[in-house]
Amino acid sequence: MSNKGIQKAQVTILNREFAVACAPSEREALLRAAKQLDATLRRLRSQSHTSSAFDQLLVVAALNLCAENSQLQAVLNEQPETPEQSHEDRERIQKMIGAIDQLLDNPQSESSR
Repeated sequence: MSNKGIQKAQVTILNREFAVACAPSEREALLRAAKQLDATLRRLRSQSHTSSAFDQLLVVAALNLCAENSQLQAVLNEQPETPEQSHEDRERIQKMIGAIDQLLDNPQSESSR
């Protein structure tokens, strides 16, 4: 992702505000991902027998995302090229996997506590 046209998107996860840089074309996907992460963390928190700290919930969610990412990567690598499978779809999947990897490797800091 180049710096050209990069904007900050505000997302709320477990009632905490985060500012995340993204391209305008990726904003809607980022907001959907934040909403999904918030729902996942809320579910994990409600299933926990103790009141888990925010960081612990994030680690569990990140591990789940890594596992899903690995499964998607394995499926993508096993899929034979077919005429029906568009090059554009493969690029979009690779871009999403790269974005997930980048977020997991370089987590954004909280903008407020």
